[in-house]
Amino acid sequence: NHVPNHLREKVKCSAWKTPGFRLTETKLLLDDFNLSPLVLADIANTVGGIPGKIASIRRSLQSGISAASLERDLPKSLDGLFGIEWGAVDFGNELQTKVLALLAFAKHKMTSDAISRIVRSDVTAVLDSVRHLRFIRVGSEDAGLSYASNSFRDFAATRLSKHKKQSVEQI
Repeated sequence: NHVPNHLREKVKCSAWKTPGFRLTETKLLLDDFNLSPLVLADIANTVGGIPGKIASIRRSLQSGISAASLERDLPKSLDGLFGIEWGAVDFGNELQTKVLALLAFAKHKMTSDAISRIVRSDVTAVLDSVRHLRFIRVGSEDAGLSYASNSFRDFAATRLSKHKKQSVEQI
């Protein structure tokens, strides 16, 4: 609303939509997974060219989800995409669950050293509990552990809501 009124009447304005990846870029990113052209087009249309969603699909395929499984169960929402990756979480692994909950509810970056003190485990065990999860980023030289994106952290917080009180108290 910084445009003077006399100019607003003369100049037609509309919202600018940030361009996303086109089908060709989506194909390039997912080319090494042997997805059919029809599925690649469906992915591009489903995620609307949003790079983060395409990256989530790529991480799912890298973590062992078969192309056939992805093709059969292609989700229609971001939660569905994150849910595919979330399937790698072992809720029987108490340490992993605690680490994921701490990362989900922390208001600041957390180092593996700080997390290990909170959960009373050694750093190696903490790192080993989450290293295979594609949505967790492990920084070099204890730069910290984090979710791949804020959106994924929010998704995890929803999934781990029953651990919120304990996690917040420990942080």
